[in-house]
Amino acid sequence: MLLSGLLSQESHNRSFSEKNIPYDHEDDITEMELSIKEVNTEKFIGNKSDPSFKRINSRLVHLSNRVANLKVDSDEEVTAQNTIKTKIIMLEADLSEKINNNSSSFNSSTVSTEQVSCPSYISVDVHKWGVFYNGNN
Repeated sequence: MLLSGLLSQESHNRSFSEKNIPYDHEDDITEMELSIKEVNTEKFIGNKSDPSFKRINSRLVHLSNRVANLKVDSDEEVTAQNTIKTKIIMLEADLSEKINNNSSSFNSSTVSTEQVSCPSYISVDVHKWGVFYNGNN
């Protein structure tokens, strides 16, 4: 079972093997800063099922994982990593607050609780209707 899972990941190019990809820490931080600026929670109005929430949340999860995978070697790199983490956490908090505000703005007192009367119908068997069908027309 474990082998089939590993083969599936490898065939979809999602294996856990560590890749030795050369990267520049400054470029990575700059790219994450740009991604954070693109994530706009200010205009978000909705709930967790909205596509815009899912898109924003997906971007934040991606950024969180990307920051967690950063290789830091110096104090400046640690400081930059912590700054990015703080910005992501603030965006997540803002998004969560907007979700809670939108859900609490729905007040149950605005919903009408009047009882609606519907006309009642008496059930009548179809054979009593006098309609016949012979299969041709």
